[in-house]
Amino acid sequence: MKYSEIVKKYSSFNSYDILVNLSYIFDITPTQASFKDYSKKDCERINDVFLRLSDGEPLQYILNKAYFYSRTFYVDNRVLIPRFDTEILVEQAIKIINEKKFNSCLDLCCGSGAIGITINLETNIKTDLTDISTDALEVSSKNAKDLGANVNIYQSDLFNSINKKYDIIVSNPPYIALSDIKTLEVKVKDFEPHLALDGKEDGLYFYRRIIEEAPNYLNKNGYICFEVAELQSESVKKLLKNNFKNVRIVKDFNNINRVVIGELC
Repeated sequence: MKYSEIVKKYSSFNSYDILVNLSYIFDITPTQASFKDYSKKDCERINDVFLRLSDGEPLQYILNKAYFYSRTFYVDNRVLIPRFDTEILVEQAIKIINEKKFNSCLDLCCGSGAIGITINLETNIKTDLTDISTDALEVSSKNAKDLGANVNIYQSDLFNSINKKYDIIVSNPPYIALSDIKTLEVKVKDFEPHLALDGKEDGLYFYRRIIEEAPNYLNKNGYICFEVAELQSESVKKLLKNNFKNVRIVKDFNNINRVVIGELC
């Protein structure tokens, strides 16, 4: 079957999305996908994927893979799908680690492990990953093993099981206000784990807890780096100013406030 025939068959999807999905399914470029001759077996696979996509299931869960920072991570519905924007958080952390010659890093609320594993692989820094969810830790452990990351992975409700200090803490905690979860697109609200989305009443619950406790788990001149939702950056910046200095906000690829960084006073 040709690409043009696939576009015709799955006309409820726009042609661009079909092309992107095909390239994702077969690990080929969009150009290759547009010229590929699809076998009967290929078409059976395509049909299965597009049926599930029609129900709103994310492609990454269907294929159990997500691309992040030029690597392929295993994902399923026990963890959030790593987002492209989160690479900004990773890039900022790597920059700080290299400039300050830091030796230890904590990825708090690690989920799939994409943040902490990537930081470890890019800098070789001693890295610990923690999450309250045993399901998430199974996924992050698989990714660490598959990608050859030298990390330690622990179950912890934020800092409850932590008994040491770090040079830098990075976190992409749950930050969706409870009332907003029902307004999210179907593939998020119906398929991604609510435990990793729910930031309680105003979405800032975990930022408050982490910022209040973080000084006890950071070395002198340590840093903390958060991913935030678009409208949360100023609120998180204000919270950080109680115990952190040189607080700054970094925009993502779409010019949206995405990362907030502070240095321990």
